[in-house]
Amino acid sequence: MAIIRTHMLVLCFLLLQGSSHGAEDELPSSEMINQLARSLGTELGDVFMTSSKYDVLQTSYRDDLLSSVRFEEVNAEAELASMATKITDIFTKRSRALKDIVTTAEDQTFIYEYDPNLQTGDVALFKMAKYNESSPDLELDEHFGREVNFSQSGVHTPLEVYEGWFFAKYKGQLTFMDDRDVLNGLRWSAAVDRTFRANRDRDPTISWQYLGSQLGFMRVYPATWWQPPPALDGVDLYDVRRRPWYIEGSVSPKDVVILMDISGSVHGQTFEIMKISVKTVLNTLGENDYVNIAWSTNHAGWANPCMDTLVPATMINKRTLFAAVDAMQARNTSDWAKGLDFAYKAFVDFYSQQPEHAGAKCHKLIMFFSDGGTEWPGAVIDKYKNETLTKDVRLFTYALGPHPVPSHIMRRMACENGGFFSVIVASGAIRTAIQESYLPVLGQPLALSGSRPAAETPPYLDAGGLGYVTTLSMPVFNRSEASDGQSLLGVAGVDVTMREIHRHAPWKKLGPFGYTFAINPNGIVLFHPRLREPLHYMEDPPDLDLTLLEGDNHVVKDLRTQMIRRNSNSVSMNQTVVLEDGHVVHVRNLQYTYRPVDNTTLSLGLVLPARQTHMVVFGQSVSGGLPRCDGCLLAPSWEYCPGLTADGAERWQQLSDQLKAGAEGCAADLVQHLAWDAKWTGAAPEQWQTAQESGVDARFVVTDGGLTRFYPVSSGADLSSELDPYRSGLYRHASLTEDLIFRPRAESGRVLAARRIAVASSTGGIYTLAVVGVQYNATWLWERVDRVLAACSEEAGVRCWLLDTAGDVVYSSGESRWLGQHLGLEDPELMAALVNATVYKQDVVYNYQGVCRKKRPNASAAPSLADPLRWLNVDLLVDLAAGALSVLDHLRYLLASALLSYQAPAAAALDEFGFEINAFEHSCTQRLARTELTRSRRPYQGELRCPVSGCVRSFRASLVADTNLVLVAASLPCGCPELAGEDLPFRPEEDVGPDRCGEDKTPLFRRRPDACFATHEKEKPACSGSGLATASLLLLPLTMAARVAA
Repeated sequence: MAIIRTHMLVLCFLLLQGSSHGAEDELPSSEMINQLARSLGTELGDVFMTSSKYDVLQTSYRDDLLSSVRFEEVNAEAELASMATKITDIFTKRSRALKDIVTTAEDQTFIYEYDPNLQTGDVALFKMAKYNESSPDLELDEHFGREVNFSQSGVHTPLEVYEGWFFAKYKGQLTFMDDRDVLNGLRWSAAVDRTFRANRDRDPTISWQYLGSQLGFMRVYPATWWQPPPALDGVDLYDVRRRPWYIEGSVSPKDVVILMDISGSVHGQTFEIMKISVKTVLNTLGENDYVNIAWSTNHAGWANPCMDTLVPATMINKRTLFAAVDAMQARNTSDWAKGLDFAYKAFVDFYSQQPEHAGAKCHKLIMFFSDGGTEWPGAVIDKYKNETLTKDVRLFTYALGPHPVPSHIMRRMACENGGFFSVIVASGAIRTAIQESYLPVLGQPLALSGSRPAAETPPYLDAGGLGYVTTLSMPVFNRSEASDGQSLLGVAGVDVTMREIHRHAPWKKLGPFGYTFAINPNGIVLFHPRLREPLHYMEDPPDLDLTLLEGDNHVVKDLRTQMIRRNSNSVSMNQTVVLEDGHVVHVRNLQYTYRPVDNTTLSLGLVLPARQTHMVVFGQSVSGGLPRCDGCLLAPSWEYCPGLTADGAERWQQLSDQLKAGAEGCAADLVQHLAWDAKWTGAAPEQWQTAQESGVDARFVVTDGGLTRFYPVSSGADLSSELDPYRSGLYRHASLTEDLIFRPRAESGRVLAARRIAVASSTGGIYTLAVVGVQYNATWLWERVDRVLAACSEEAGVRCWLLDTAGDVVYSSGESRWLGQHLGLEDPELMAALVNATVYKQDVVYNYQGVCRKKRPNASAAPSLADPLRWLNVDLLVDLAAGALSVLDHLRYLLASALLSYQAPAAAALDEFGFEINAFEHSCTQRLARTELTRSRRPYQGELRCPVSGCVRSFRASLVADTNLVLVAASLPCGCPELAGEDLPFRPEEDVGPDRCGEDKTPLFRRRPDACFATHEKEKPACSGSGLATASLLLLPLTMAARVAA
């Protein structure tokens, strides 16, 4: 993050040294502003102490209560070792379960007899898509958090497969026939159910178990109900063969150059198909793969000139490449030789210039997309076939578009270079064509090797509702006598949930600023408190590097390298922590302790403040349950006892009933702390009831034990974000300081104020027992402030503000109160002056886990097949088609792909599925100007002079004593654009990300997978297929009809 230096054009900015300059005469003096700031601190403090009954609560933890606690310093090394041992045990058990699944599946191939006459009705299936949470065959299970059936596995089939049906031409007619391979696969794979059940009997904590087939179907144990994400409007686009765990378990890592022929002949619908096809390829790549996209006409170059080499196929790099693809325009003539020479040379440059750890250094692919041609680039191919670094590059070619263009040269290019040739005539065929082209070819060497390397995926969102998971996966091969040894039957998988791992973290001992995290050999974070879940399970894994969450500095980079090298040690650093509400605090001497996790590829880290103290409570009797507590709420995610399912106040009563019944498995330390907190905060409600004021909407106390008391009880609904003390920005901020912390709430017209209650621990530190808070009606609070700041008025030519540490407005004099708005949005020239005067500092930061609203796409200038169908309601057509053909639900997807590809305004608006995934929100990169108060105690004053009108504007600023506020007084705005400084986003806005040309391009250290299966002497060339995947056979009549109509 680079500190912004706000450049004001032709701006005269003077720091005054006590002299008077015209417009300053109307402002109170610096001494007066400082006095007002002190008076405000006293007034606000008095108001808070009276309305919160802070003094009463502070003395409530009497000596007899403190005698029931002791303080212990946290031993980071011991806690981390204990957690690592438990994670090793989890992975060891899941690895055994995975191997048993693979063994059973492969053994079954020896004994199963293929039935060529098998019919659909002969195979008993639990079709998960036919069930819902109310189905009588399913029962709610606490471990999975949803309805399941443990007696059998459930089956999911992609829309293109659909339970064994496929399209074929018979006697010249398009007809539906049974796919005997799929039906036999469904029958033989049912034998794996007994292994699924045995694994669960041996390890009741095991999560989902899978067997995914190369034919497209998937078995999931236990059986459950299946529902597409709401964002997909009921269209089920899930295909197990495209999931991270399946791909990583079946194919070795890849270095890929995607070459796009964007010459003038590639236009309109063909260009749209090409762009979507390239995006589809990108989405089959994972963090172990490296990729870049090049364009080719009569010249060649990189799609993004600032990304001039292969880069890891992470989410961030994919987004950059997506944007580059969207920006491409067809132009000039075609010269395939120049394009291929550029692609081959990219491998030479990459392997000779990049560090040894960069690149997959396994499969090497050029994936060439064109509308066809007659040029044979043999000289270029022969040249690089004779070079050491490029002799084993495979060439995959794709002929695109509905119009007939010679493609025999493209077929020859693939067949003579270990690749595969495909034809894609319509958008509905893209997914299947890409899926069936290169991945089966790359999987042959692995199948022939006889090896079964286990893969650990990066974190991704579970389709079954268990949140982030990593999957252990392993290939399953056809070992029958009839097999040629090149047949990949599928991939088996077993999940490890991040919730399960986090359950073994000593999170309560670590406090509000301590946490654990883990990274894999690529430096990608598996779990971390700042890692956000995707919007739905069809989104790509986030693939966030540790440096993006902890800071891109040399200390973090060295920490990351040591962890990847599987070393054990600790390092201390000062950190800037971004709280949940966007405010920034500084935590000094955070200690990072790390060590590898045995029997995994992971490295585990533990972060906590130096000399972190943990309070242990003992001697609390809970056998009779918890005391009655109206308005008591529990931290929602804290697991005091298993089986707590109630919400709100009912959760307290449910926990009390469980304790009274002697429930097993409860967390004794949490329950003891909770019972102790209930005692010492018990006097709060009665005190609050006697101190009612018209401007006080709510009072509350949040304890370190996870208890929150509200008064009145009904106010708890408005303050739900404060219930978890370790995830509340207000609690965490207040726990660091004795200051009174304010937060504006623009949406409700209220202001929150909070202050910690702390006790000196026996270890010599300060321990926060709780944070006491008050929610004020903003208008009532402003009236109190107005009386102190009577000198601030429009008539006197003076405006005053109270700003918090993030530059958000808590108070503003005059009619425009701007509550919760950033000053940079409302008065940019004053905000720029405060930054120049070092009252605040600003950093431009990027959030790669942002959520953005979809933008309405612009109309396409390119020729389109949409015009003849534009008058139709395409959504209505899709729904009618789906209803009329309900026996073949998958036709909805096929029709949607076809029709929506015709109505689509531009390829830039499309994703790989041919239409928008979510009409409202999508994950994105956001840019934000983050503001932070410098907290210098010296008085601030300054002057701005408009170079156009000569208008002079002065300001004064002073910190408000014992709060997180700063008082700013300024003369009225000049209305001079030149004074506003750089246009900055003070609220998050969607962005393509930082400038790739200016970034450090040195690859971060990584450790590639140990095994590589790129070639095998017995490998049989696949060469080509029709490329007209079953989906496109249906789409051909629709395509031809649209062309005729056009």
